Amino acid sequence: SATPAGRAAAAASERKLTQFLDQLASWERPDDRRLVLTAKDGTRALLTRPVEQHPDLAGRWIIETIGGQPLVTERRPPTLSISMGNIGVHADCNGMGAPFRIPAPGRIAVSGPIVGTAIGCPPEDAAEDDLMAKAMTAASAYRFEGDRLIFTGGPGMVVRRPPAPDRRLA
Repeated sequence: SATPAGRAAAAASERKLTQFLDQLASWERPDDRRLVLTAKDGTRALLTRPVEQHPDLAGRWIIETIGGQPLVTERRPPTLSISMGNIGVHADCNGMGAPFRIPAPGRIAVSGPIVGTAIGCPPEDAAEDDLMAKAMTAASAYRFEGDRLIFTGGPGMVVRRPPAPDRRLA
C-alpha cells in the first residue's frame, strides 16, 4: 500500500522474511507444486507454485508478423510473453505489458494501462514499440494453427514458439 502504515507493514514483513531465510536449515519438496522450508528453530514455511490460468497460451513466443507484415528487428527477436494473467512484448527497445482476461473460449481482452520501460529509442525502434503495443491491446480473439498462435482484432499478430534450447554439451 502507498500509505505510510502500508509501507511500514511491508518493510516489517520483508525483515521477518529475511530473518527466516537467514536461519534456513532444510527444505523438502513433497510434490512438484509445494516446497517446505524449515528454519533452525523449527519454524516452517510452505511455498506453493501458482497455477497458470491459461497454460496453452503461457510462455514466450516469437512475433512473426503484425498486420500481415514480418516484424524484423535488429538486435534480438521480437517476443510476446504470457504469464499469470499478463501479456507483454519486447523487441529492440522498450518492453511493455498489461493484464488480460479470457472472457470466452478463443476471446481475449487486454486491459490497460500498458506498463513498460521508457528508454529513449531511435524513431524506427519507437515505431516497432508502437506497432507491438497496438497489436497487443487491440487483440480481441485468438486461435491456434499448428505451432502458431494467431491474434485477430486490430492489425492482428502471428506468433510461434521458439525452438527448444540445445542442452547438449559441446
